[in-house]
Amino acid sequence: MVQKQFVKIKALIREEEFKEALKQLDILKWNENDPQAFYQLQTLKGKIYIKMEEQEKCFQLTQQLLFDSDELRPREIIQILNLKAEAQQDLGQYQEALETIKEAEKLFKKIKEKDELKEEIQAKILSLKGLIYLKKGGFEKAHAFLEKSLELYQKINDKEELSSVLNYLGGISLHKGELDEALDYFQQSLKIRRKLGSKTLISGSLNNIAVIYYYKSELDKALECLLEALTLAKEMKKNYSIGNAYNNIGNVHLKKGELNQALESYKKALKSFKQLDSKDGMAINSINIGIVYERKGEFEEALKFLEWSLEIFQEIGNTRYMADALQSIGAIHQKKGKLKQAVKTFKKALTLQNEIENTIVASYTMLQLLNVEIERGEIEEAKKYLEEIKGIQIEEENKEIELYCSLGEAMILKEEKMEQELSFKSLHRQMKNIVEAKRKFESIVNKEEIVDYELTVEAINHLCELDILEASTFGSKKPLERVYRLTEKLVAIAKKQNSYSLLAKTFLLQAHLVALDSKTKQAKDLLRKAEQIADEKGYDRLAIVIVNELKRLEGEVFEAFNEKEVNFLERLGKLQLQGLMTSIRQKRVEFYSGNAAQQPTISALENFSKELRNRNIKW
Repeated sequence: MVQKQFVKIKALIREEEFKEALKQLDILKWNENDPQAFYQLQTLKGKIYIKMEEQEKCFQLTQQLLFDSDELRPREIIQILNLKAEAQQDLGQYQEALETIKEAEKLFKKIKEKDELKEEIQAKILSLKGLIYLKKGGFEKAHAFLEKSLELYQKINDKEELSSVLNYLGGISLHKGELDEALDYFQQSLKIRRKLGSKTLISGSLNNIAVIYYYKSELDKALECLLEALTLAKEMKKNYSIGNAYNNIGNVHLKKGELNQALESYKKALKSFKQLDSKDGMAINSINIGIVYERKGEFEEALKFLEWSLEIFQEIGNTRYMADALQSIGAIHQKKGKLKQAVKTFKKALTLQNEIENTIVASYTMLQLLNVEIERGEIEEAKKYLEEIKGIQIEEENKEIELYCSLGEAMILKEEKMEQELSFKSLHRQMKNIVEAKRKFESIVNKEEIVDYELTVEAINHLCELDILEASTFGSKKPLERVYRLTEKLVAIAKKQNSYSLLAKTFLLQAHLVALDSKTKQAKDLLRKAEQIADEKGYDRLAIVIVNELKRLEGEVFEAFNEKEVNFLERLGKLQLQGLMTSIRQKRVEFYSGNAAQQPTISALENFSKELRNRNIKW
């Protein structure tokens, strides 16, 4: 009778009717003189708790079972220890989980019989160790344990566990940037899980496949997988799976530049993780929320989320996400002009990313370091990072890394300093660099497919800066016509992204451009539109800058334009367009004070422009 009920309970678990399975377990009668049978049933209850994402209940159950385990054989105790370790790692208690597994390994050595159950126990110990090291970022150790586990599960033909190990191996390949290999593992796992019919497991595989498409910049495919995963997770009422799906949907929106949608998805994910009290889930999600606030220009709010995440991941010992948090904190230091602090923070992130061999993310951090070193005037240091990115690009055929190479090369060409003594030779080299930099920036901007919105905006800003410099150097209005066309592209991107910060900054720039032609009313209208956006969306610092610029234009600037005939170069000087553009490009417009920023690398061209005109030299 008991055996029949036991079979029925296992069938309910396969059908994912977990509450009914628990109910049947509670009414099941067993022989009180058979402690092994009792512990077998209780272990099954613990497995159900794990599947229901009630890890704390599972942990408490295993603690009680281990306390009363005097009559049990090593096999039963090991199974309980494995269950305890599984609950601990789900709760983010990685070190405690490893200690639990050590206890299980000591007992495993005492088992003399060689049978399928022993292999099953060994496979579980190995897969748990692999999963924990994967979550801690120790990918080499994780891979070694999981490969051994995979062999054992293939031998005993445990399909469900086999699909999980394939999933974990895919996770390692993903973190190492081996996207095609990761996709192959995830698809193998999904194929098995579809045959098993487990909605929960299918949802997990779909989430992972979506992450691959995300990194491949195939965002529509990613979203399709995630929406299916979310539907399945909601049907099963699995909070962790729901949170994971919403988090990844937020990632897709963020990459597409849809900041509001991203924030909405991340907050839904955070709600799910909070219901589970999942520290690692909440901390991962908080990094992403911090990134959104950072991109929106709300730096203090961003740091609040990011520093909390870093603290949690240091406590847990999760290398990968410590690196993510540090990378985002470094970006904020750079925007605030704290360049030494930015370099220090980015280098910490890069060290961790190299440890876990996460090449795609590491190459992006190198691009950030390249950018900071240029700003510090350390061009030779910047070149070193470019060479490292190029080295990764040779090994990895990836659209994003290709973009990092192109943008990095263009930035270095644009900012590389001339020799101290001006000569036609040095001038020719500088001109050649600028023309090549412009060509590379234009190639990024004019691509039909936008791989990364943020970096495309950066390329547009560099082009605008060069055109404004050309206008101020040669006294020509034509380059500013190009700038205005580029700002129209920025407006389109900002509207597509729902990036109100970018939209307000672009209106601010456009106001200065139309002011050059004494279009006073149009300039004021644009500034008021920018002010309204900044006020409504809470960009307080940006709103102050816009209000101050409106006052400055209405006062000293337009008064000067009206008092006498002011030539083009004098108007440019009064408007301080060059300084504004530099502050926008450096993502520091929130701190703009109306002072013209210097162009340390090519400003000497202005002194030489008269000589060029006298000699009738064009470029």
